[in-house]
Amino acid sequence: MLAQRCNSEITAIEPDYDSFSQASENFTLSKWNDRIRIDNCSLQVFNPDNPGFDLIVSNPPYFIDSLKNPDPVKSDTRHNDRLTHSDILTGARRLLNEDGLLQLILPYDEGNVFVAEAQEHGFYCNSILKVRPVLSSEIRRMILGFTRKRTKPAESFLTIEKGKRHEFTEEYIRLTKDFYLKF
Repeated sequence: MLAQRCNSEITAIEPDYDSFSQASENFTLSKWNDRIRIDNCSLQVFNPDNPGFDLIVSNPPYFIDSLKNPDPVKSDTRHNDRLTHSDILTGARRLLNEDGLLQLILPYDEGNVFVAEAQEHGFYCNSILKVRPVLSSEIRRMILGFTRKRTKPAESFLTIEKGKRHEFTEEYIRLTKDFYLKF
């Protein structure tokens, strides 16, 4: 998705071997394969030749101290036991250039915890997109942007559906149409 929106070189990391293999195959088949590479490793051990990334994007594991899925792969993917907030922030500090941006999506409560924890690592939230399934529902996710510079966060909202299942808002369609055949 990033390759569709920019002309940059993209490096992905994936610690789970099966997911890494599937992503490698997908990247090879992609028309952007000349700009995308993937490493089979965790963030904690990722050691690129040239750190100093402009952007790090993550959809991290987000459950903290909650009931585990019996499937260990699903549990690792969803729970932050192997990739904590501190791991993400330490990795961002190590890998981003001075003006770099860390962007991630988290459930609402975990997002608020992350915003507070980020400050302890020298990162400040500069953008918050609050996502709700329908207009009448609570905020379920937050897409957060962090830099090393303290600014007042730009805050916006995104509603996915108009009220009926799969009846998407115009705003959601505009945002995601490049990624779905049905739009």
